[in-house]
Amino acid sequence: MPVTAELIGRVFGPGPAVTVEADHLVAFARAVGYHDGPTVDADAARAAGFTGVIAAPTYAIALTLDGAAELSRDPAIGLDFSHVVHSDQRFEHVRPIVAGDTLTVTTTVQDVKALAGNTVVTVQGDVRDGTGESVCMAWTTLVIRSVGQES
Repeated sequence: MPVTAELIGRVFGPGPAVTVEADHLVAFARAVGYHDGPTVDADAARAAGFTGVIAAPTYAIALTLDGAAELSRDPAIGLDFSHVVHSDQRFEHVRPIVAGDTLTVTTTVQDVKALAGNTVVTVQGDVRDGTGESVCMAWTTLVIRSVGQES
């Protein structure tokens, strides 16, 4: 089954539960330019009412991109991830991701369309905590370049 509109609605996951570690949140925050406040300082996070450091707003990509990559691991689809370009990303947070959260991600293919000889796929990652409550939604758009097309 190649990447076609027949995949719309297909669900992957939920993936394995991941416990978010403070040092990973801090390293990610620093890598994207946060150097103070509740994303890197546990005392600042507690002063803001959180139980630990909180994730930078784009941290959810570290959790949800693996769900999008499920397309490449399904042999029936046969997607060569070396032809994939990350095109767009959007997040909608219900609450911040906090160190110590145990989270799972379920990924749903929302859209598949042809564009200029390429295939554009949008997947939605639903991030939930250990109680099943929604933490954030992430939409990832990938462009799958045609085989033989120059980069």
